[in-house]
Amino acid sequence: MKAPLAVYVLYHSENKEGYEIYEQLYKLLCRNADDPFFDGLDIPVYFSKGSDSQDINAVDYTRAEKTVVLLLLDQKMYISEAWRNAVKDIPNTSNVWLCPISQYQYAFDFSGRTEYQQFISLKTYSVLDNWQEFKTRLFDYLIRSLSADPKKKLKIFISHSKRDKDNLGRVNAENLRDYLRKETKGDSFYDVNDIVDGFRFDKQIESAIKDSLLIVLFTNTYSSREWCRRELLTAKKYKIPAIAVFMVNGDIDRVFPYIGNIPSTIYNGDWRPVLNLLFRTALDQYHELLLLGKLSDAGTSVLPFSPEAFSLSIVDGAKKKVLYPEPPLGPEEIEILQAIRSDTKFYTPMQYLAKDVDLKGKKVAISVSESDDFESLGLSQAILKDLTVELSRHILIAKGRMVYGGDLRQEGYTELFKDLSYQYGQFEKTDSSHVYFDNYLSWPITTKLTEDIVADYAHNRVNLVKVAHAAECEGVVNLTEFLPPVGDCNLYLWGQSLTKMRQTMETAVSARIIVGGRTRGFKGKMAGLLEEFKIAKDNHHPIYLVGGFGGIAGMLCAAIRKEIPSQAFLEEACTHDYYESLFNYYASKGQPIDYSWIDSITEGDLNNGLTPDENKRLFSTINIMEIVSLVLHGLSKLLRDA
Repeated sequence: MKAPLAVYVLYHSENKEGYEIYEQLYKLLCRNADDPFFDGLDIPVYFSKGSDSQDINAVDYTRAEKTVVLLLLDQKMYISEAWRNAVKDIPNTSNVWLCPISQYQYAFDFSGRTEYQQFISLKTYSVLDNWQEFKTRLFDYLIRSLSADPKKKLKIFISHSKRDKDNLGRVNAENLRDYLRKETKGDSFYDVNDIVDGFRFDKQIESAIKDSLLIVLFTNTYSSREWCRRELLTAKKYKIPAIAVFMVNGDIDRVFPYIGNIPSTIYNGDWRPVLNLLFRTALDQYHELLLLGKLSDAGTSVLPFSPEAFSLSIVDGAKKKVLYPEPPLGPEEIEILQAIRSDTKFYTPMQYLAKDVDLKGKKVAISVSESDDFESLGLSQAILKDLTVELSRHILIAKGRMVYGGDLRQEGYTELFKDLSYQYGQFEKTDSSHVYFDNYLSWPITTKLTEDIVADYAHNRVNLVKVAHAAECEGVVNLTEFLPPVGDCNLYLWGQSLTKMRQTMETAVSARIIVGGRTRGFKGKMAGLLEEFKIAKDNHHPIYLVGGFGGIAGMLCAAIRKEIPSQAFLEEACTHDYYESLFNYYASKGQPIDYSWIDSITEGDLNNGLTPDENKRLFSTINIMEIVSLVLHGLSKLLRDA
């Protein structure tokens, strides 16, 4: 399942703002994994960087149906011959859009590929210093990239009342009209100027709304004006993106009810954040229509916004399912909708994908860690956290329980699961003693546990499972003190204890998901995710290998396809300075580390309910929605077969 739209950020390796711009764009356009219950725009964002002395990461234009390339053209890129050649090679096709961004005074004459492109030029060459203006320009560009007529200016219909005693509606409408024409590349529909004399005004208004984005200037008399109400209802009828700007002076008798289900803000003297909210809303809804359309079937109606009573008048009554964006409505709102239409079910994508999966009483383990391949793939830690959050949320929605074997590092995955568990518990409002995650810890990490840490995890609905040391530690070290992972003997004791923890953990789980994974520099006898794969395989547990993020998971996918031998895993591990010595130390203890089993693994060892074609997709895709869909589909099939 290809994404409708993807964004690539291209920058020179020495661009001081390059990576930070990418990270900010990921949070802006895709999702902020630090706030799991705030719905993002679900637009994947990747990066490519390099210089004359460093290879430029390849850009994969096949990841989405349309790719927007944001070229951060600074002085370093300008003088780079490698970048000049790379930019010339950017495809000039209808599904690849190049948007150069000027970060240098001579950027405009960079190369033939950008010669006739309109640049995004800001007040200064720093994108971060002009972030609000940049967002306006970027949203405008991305909205048009999804439209049938991308060269057409965005038009904003200004819905306002002229009957306020203080003329607040009229004055602000004129002010906004002038701002749009002076400070943006957008246009406006303002009735006084844009309704043509001599023709039916109602038809002109309806036509203009269908061709615009709508801003409601909500002043004191707005709800009492018939044509104001009609304008908003027309926008809702035709699924036109709309926002409300509140500028009430004093008390009002009534708020038009259908204004309550659109994004809203207040006007504080600056139209820029107002327009950014409108453009973000429009981009979100246009993209959601495309994205949800890929998930829906013939019996499902798609809404690009949360449903309300009015929505039931615009969806097909013959279709008994309604699919709408995250987050899900509360049960009290669903009850009202089903009181009006009792035969209709309402789903968000998360609920829709999990609707046939009941994991009650099941524990699903997730093996996830950073991949050494991220940079070459144009990925970052943000997308891995994002995937981890989405997999966890969907499994929790399906009433499953998550299992993870981790440590106590700040900003690590244990912390992520703790935060997610707490937020999910608050979201569900279930009994505070209900646990959503089991986190297994091995010795000697357990020696660092304090009562405060244990209480903190318990408060966040995480069960910390402390696994005792390996037998080899007895009489060798002080078991109550932390043992630093330094030297062959210490690393051996660490490795044996980690193995014991992983074996103990596997006895409690029903399935395992493996994503990423360090191929070198680990503390066990072999890469952690590789050992967890082996233990899960030996226990005949279902395994879901997500290979598109590289790392151990990617290497395992390649091994199953017989593209690399087991020796490749050992050679990669030995690129870290201590591993060869540790490998030999294990052998001296009569416990040689064996990698040869990798040569015999097959797709059948995954035992995951997926077809060969579905596993092939799971091995390569980095589309988060597709990964979640495939994992849930496999779990659902296994449960049905069971």
